[in-house]
Amino acid sequence: MKKVLSIFMAIAMFVTMFSFSTVVFAEEITEPEAKPVLNKYLGTEKNYGLKFDRTLKEVVVDETHGNLSKPWHFDVLKPETEVKVGTVNTTVGTAIIDKINEYAASGEYSAVNLNIKADTTALPFEGLKGTAETPIVIVTESASVGNKKIEGTNEAPAISVVDCEYVTVKNITVTSLSNGIVVEGCKNVTVENVTFSEVGFTDYIKPVPVLGEDGKPTYNEDGSAIETFLEMDTTALSAKGSAVYVGTGCDGVTVSGCSFTKCRAGVVADSSALEEGEVASTGVEVIDCTFSEISDVAVVVNAADDVVVSGGTVAKSGTLAEAVNYDGTIAAAFMVVDAANVTIEKVWSTDNHALIYAENATGRVRYNVSVRDGYSKVDAAELLIYNNTFVDATSLDLTAKASNNIFWMLMGEKVAVSEGDNNCYYWTSKGDRGSIRKNPRFAYAFDGTVEGTSIRDNYIIASSSPCLGKGVKAEDDMGATDFYGNAATDSINIGADAFGAGAESEIEFASDFVDFFNYIFAVIKNFFENLFA
Repeated sequence: MKKVLSIFMAIAMFVTMFSFSTVVFAEEITEPEAKPVLNKYLGTEKNYGLKFDRTLKEVVVDETHGNLSKPWHFDVLKPETEVKVGTVNTTVGTAIIDKINEYAASGEYSAVNLNIKADTTALPFEGLKGTAETPIVIVTESASVGNKKIEGTNEAPAISVVDCEYVTVKNITVTSLSNGIVVEGCKNVTVENVTFSEVGFTDYIKPVPVLGEDGKPTYNEDGSAIETFLEMDTTALSAKGSAVYVGTGCDGVTVSGCSFTKCRAGVVADSSALEEGEVASTGVEVIDCTFSEISDVAVVVNAADDVVVSGGTVAKSGTLAEAVNYDGTIAAAFMVVDAANVTIEKVWSTDNHALIYAENATGRVRYNVSVRDGYSKVDAAELLIYNNTFVDATSLDLTAKASNNIFWMLMGEKVAVSEGDNNCYYWTSKGDRGSIRKNPRFAYAFDGTVEGTSIRDNYIIASSSPCLGKGVKAEDDMGATDFYGNAATDSINIGADAFGAGAESEIEFASDFVDFFNYIFAVIKNFFENLFA
């Protein structure tokens, strides 16, 4: 018995010692040291630029090239570009790209930064291969990239990213007469916190003086200037005017936190002209971006699949419609054509010529707030349009599956819904099964703000709203949150405030009798408009 007890105690002591040593060992474990960022420098002034030694054995990208009489030519960033070394033309582009890729593949760095040190024009990047652990980052602290010189002489994009992987373009200001950033044949490319302004932009709203034969402004007899509005630009967006153009063969392009002001178009994902061997782009994301005064369309999805637009603001897009010879070409916040599984959600849209034009598309348009947007047309029977809030809207023609939307129209404006469930119609006579024809009762007045709230809060529904809990399940996966960040629940409201509990009202609502009178008035107005149409 004593022998057994001794063996047991010995085992216990061994286990205790092992446990103690394990604890001590665990306490001594330290986090691996963070990998450094490798900074390399690009630029066209003050001798910042690329350098290679004269024997081409070693290529670096962080030292000056010497006392150049002219700026270093950025075409060396493209493979197979010939430059003169002494008296000999030789190719160094491939060697430079290979060296940058070698840095990224080494695993020694958390990122390889290619820093732009001076204002420059058209930058081509081709064949950069970063990794998930070590992306290649094109970045600047203060410089801008563009080609705003003489029109017609600078048709290249400000930045082109071709056949690249795990590349990020960030913190850059881009202006351009042509296109801003063009991405083609790439995987996992990110455009982050880039400011785009006046990319292919034409101001159709502001009149310009009519010039005489001497090139000077002309005047009326009363001394007032003779002015006219500009004619519309009919150049294809693929050739001119896209702030971000995603061509064919891309898989995973994210545009995040960018601002687009006075551009012809914002983000264009276009795979409509596939050549033999090319594939359509997929997985494009536009996240929390701001679009303002866009001539044509803020976001275009043309024959690209699995595109997501989430969050952000679109305001005053579609000014093309003000051109003197406007021919009805699409001018809207969003255009989706021949595309599958597209999601447009949680966008604040206001004062646009139209919210959306869609044709032959699948996916969903949900949790958006559209204020004072114009006519929208959707011809996509399988597209789901649910839990949006339209306020002061003009006519909507929706050949789609529309559910749980608030349609607060301008007095008597028309809503045509081919297949609808449980929508709320106000100031219009249209309806569908399960619909509500009453004031949706927003908790705050939408023509102003209440102290402590933002203008976006104006469209939270009141606790007395007839829309509360009256929505239906539009699809199996309705996402995690609504426009206001409320988590998804089984109880679904009508409108972009899809899962909220309702807020205490700050205003006094009209009676049901007045709501009924408004509905009758809208019916009569629509009747006479249709009679004399």
